[in-house]
Amino acid sequence: MKATEEEMNGIRAKMGQMKSLQGKKTDDTRSVLQRMATAQNAGLTMEMFRVWQKEWDEVRKQRAAAKEMQSKLVKQKAEARRVLEKNLGEGLVGLLGSAFHDWQSVYYEEVKVRGIMAEAEQKMKEYQSKKRLESMVVVDQMCGYKQKARMQQTIMVWYLSVSEMIRTNALQAELHNIMDLQRAMEAKMMEVV
Repeated sequence: MKATEEEMNGIRAKMGQMKSLQGKKTDDTRSVLQRMATAQNAGLTMEMFRVWQKEWDEVRKQRAAAKEMQSKLVKQKAEARRVLEKNLGEGLVGLLGSAFHDWQSVYYEEVKVRGIMAEAEQKMKEYQSKKRLESMVVVDQMCGYKQKARMQQTIMVWYLSVSEMIRTNALQAELHNIMDLQRAMEAKMMEVV
């Protein structure tokens, strides 16, 4: 039994050695696992940093592209505004030139119409004066000569006077229409300007 006890003591000693060896191996394994976990954490951190850096570079590229696009849009907008202002300026100059030309035409036509009106009124006065004198002469002749012949002459003179007055009145109405059109054009021109 002694042998068994010695064997048991040997086994116990061996078990104690195994336990210490096992503890040491567990510590070693723990240490290795800890180093592996640290290495994995470092690798994971590096991988996360690499992914983050890649995404950050992508974001920076997108921001740079957006800024470039923004500056292009600003330049294009400024260019479009300049072209629009230039076209509007040219249109305005053309419109002003056209308006001035139309105004000038209206002015000269008004001067011409007023001259025609003044001339027509002067001729009308001269004609009426002449016709009065002729009518008076005809009336005087009728009194001294044949009544019937003078009456026919008077009627003929009266007929000519009336037809001439009708023609003159028609000319005056036409001149008034022209002047009314002229005033309407001036009013329209003032509205445009």
